[in-house]
Amino acid sequence: MGGDTMHGQSLDPLGVHMGSMWIPAGASPPDVLLPAHLRQGSCPGEDRMKPSTCNRTEPIRVTVDLGSAPCVLGGCNDHGECKTWFTRSGFVFSSCHCNSGYRGWGCTDTSEAVSETLLIVQFFLLTLSNLAFLPAVVLATKRHFYMEAITYFFCFAFSTLYHACDTEAADLLFCISPYYSLQFADFMCGIFAFWMTLLMIASLPLVIHMPLVVLGAVGCAFATRVDLTGLWPFVIPTASAGFIVVVSWVSHCIMKRRCFPRPRFWFLHLVPGLAVAGLGLGIYAGLQTTSNYAYLHSVWHVGCALSVLILIPQPEDMAGDQEASLLPMKGIHQGGVDLITHLPLHPPSDAPPPPPPLDI
Repeated sequence: MGGDTMHGQSLDPLGVHMGSMWIPAGASPPDVLLPAHLRQGSCPGEDRMKPSTCNRTEPIRVTVDLGSAPCVLGGCNDHGECKTWFTRSGFVFSSCHCNSGYRGWGCTDTSEAVSETLLIVQFFLLTLSNLAFLPAVVLATKRHFYMEAITYFFCFAFSTLYHACDTEAADLLFCISPYYSLQFADFMCGIFAFWMTLLMIASLPLVIHMPLVVLGAVGCAFATRVDLTGLWPFVIPTASAGFIVVVSWVSHCIMKRRCFPRPRFWFLHLVPGLAVAGLGLGIYAGLQTTSNYAYLHSVWHVGCALSVLILIPQPEDMAGDQEASLLPMKGIHQGGVDLITHLPLHPPSDAPPPPPPLDI
């Protein structure tokens, strides 16, 4: 907080009395800065518990010097950074942005201070836990879900960079761009990853799938911008994508007159993936606090990455009645299939050899 230093001087035949006080910005200043015996109307040396016998009538001269300084004497006790803020109305004030758990106007309150070793441990937990997204990137690429693989990679990258810029360990602080830009990118990519994963398992025609990808990108960005740290920007897109999955699967079941997708996907992918995602969301929304943030948020990172890894389908699980290596219906967004010719990228091993070239 910004402050003003007030120096009050009372001049009388008995001497000069001086005092000083810090007044934080926005606080109510004292009426007059005077020595206690002058405020109470007694004379020096008298017992204040007894009636005063001093009957003074001469005026008391008071000189008040006002001055302002950023933060506390321009510093934050080597445990923070003094920052200056400007309001729209033109008011300027300063405050200490404390680190390492220090608090107070001048970062002098050690009641919540954290050791440097613990801050380093928390830093590496929050950054390295994002490595759990890399297996999902590899598996999605292997199964030819390239857009989803790119999304998971950006989840890993932006979350790592954001937490590297969000640490209170001053020696490890690393900001590749403004803090709020990294925060927005981290939250938006996390929501968009779930949107893309649910569209991936919905098995939609390309003419529907691609517009929904664009709609999801714009919608997730807008929701994140409206409420950056809220729960609803995550719940609404995820619930909407889940509704799309249900409608698509019911349509497949009606057309094929059998359950879609194959039962193996339900037991090996859908149920475990949703269980892990639900557990992670419960920890994130219900148990995470300021004191355990570094630990439970790292668990949230691993839970998100593990859930999308489990939900990545095998092409044959989404093939329905068709051959495992072929599209279940024309124009489906399906891994492992050439979307232009609608032929498998890798023909089955028992396929007949191509005819020999004709000799002309």
